[in-house]
Amino acid sequence: MTLEAALDLHPEDAPKIAFQINAPLTALHLKPFNFASPNDIDRYLTGTGADTDRSGAFRSIPKTSDNAFLTLDALMQTISR
Repeated sequence: MTLEAALDLHPEDAPKIAFQINAPLTALHLKPFNFASPNDIDRYLTGTGADTDRSGAFRSIPKTSDNAFLTLDALMQTISR
């Protein structure tokens, strides 16, 4: 069983796994922005199917104390469609 499949069965464990290097996409959704590496962000944007405009807007967000602990999903929701 893959880690992604295990998280499908036990989504409550995703926050614990989000900080691992190469965490599965399910966990990346919950990773705080301040702790997301450029690779994490690339994988998240690819995995969520973000278009070029949304990806560019997401990548242009600076890490600040105001958004540091927002999850990648919460931060993505701040970008207008």
